[in-house]
Amino acid sequence: MAWVKWSDTANSHRCFMKLAEVAAESGDARLETEVKGAVFSLAQWSAQTWSDYVIPWGVAIKILGMGRARPLVDVMVDVGLLIDCSTEEEKLYKLIEDEQGLFHIIKRSDKLMGAKRKRDRNRGALVVPVLLRDGAACRYTGEPVNFKSTNSDDGGTFDHRAPDEETTPDNYVVASRGANIARGEVPDPDRQLPLMDPPDSPVYDDWILEKLATWPSITARVAKQMGIPNPLETPKSSVEAPAEPGTARRTAPAEPAASRRTATTDHPTSPMDPSDSQPGWGPRSSAPPARESSANKDKGDPARSLPASKAETPAPSTPVLRAPAGNQPPGEPRPATAESSPSGRGGNKHSRRRRRSRRRR
Repeated sequence: MAWVKWSDTANSHRCFMKLAEVAAESGDARLETEVKGAVFSLAQWSAQTWSDYVIPWGVAIKILGMGRARPLVDVMVDVGLLIDCSTEEEKLYKLIEDEQGLFHIIKRSDKLMGAKRKRDRNRGALVVPVLLRDGAACRYTGEPVNFKSTNSDDGGTFDHRAPDEETTPDNYVVASRGANIARGEVPDPDRQLPLMDPPDSPVYDDWILEKLATWPSITARVAKQMGIPNPLETPKSSVEAPAEPGTARRTAPAEPAASRRTATTDHPTSPMDPSDSQPGWGPRSSAPPARESSANKDKGDPARSLPASKAETPAPSTPVLRAPAGNQPPGEPRPATAESSPSGRGGNKHSRRRRRSRRRR
């Protein structure tokens, strides 16, 4: 994957400041913007092709154009953005390497080394012997390391002592991040930070034990070859000893069958209860069964009556009391009115006839 990281202060880089002067002297206001775009395009191509900042002349013509390639490349060489590194066989240019002030491109060697580090950290045949030998101690300082830390100087890492060779447990050691970085910056790392002997009693922290548990069979085999105890095995003192053969094991006395029964009702039920033998009967009621009627007794009917809780009892009739009309004393019958008369007009049949006869007269 292509990777280019531009610095936050790239726009104020000394080369771009000099480019502004050249653009002002030439009177071309577009020159500064055009050169910046050309540098960005060339850096992007170098990252995509892993050319390590090297730009062939043909690539410059293809990206910048046949008419603008020569003047733009000459300006970039004058201001220091490009370095002419042509040979008799090929015409080449190289972008300036200023990771802090301009931009940073991952080189091919860095890419291969990153892939190698990732691959080696997942090889059980390589990691297990190194962890069993070194534990959580830096082989350059002797100080303990913390593999769970990813950004501190005491964070645990692995150092390839021979990056260009095949990785083996002999050239692969545990190192702190600070010591590993320092060895890459000093001119003579083997003299200033020499390799120390492995610890006599290596310490295995939680991270190491979890890592070793990823390859339990390899850990057991390598520990046996090295003549050291397997750190993944549980100490025998913590394992519960089995019972001796022939020892009687105490058990609780068996509970009687009668005590395990659970009563379903408060009253005993006859064995001839239909709810025990016939399906479709409802659950038993806690109330005692209702007595048989005298009629059933006389007839000798063996059927049981329904429980008292299921017997239908007619609701008592409650008389409806009405307020007395006018000065009528309570308790006396209320006179018939138009509302209470059957015909809805008031009075009885004879009174209606008398009224009709009077109207005829």
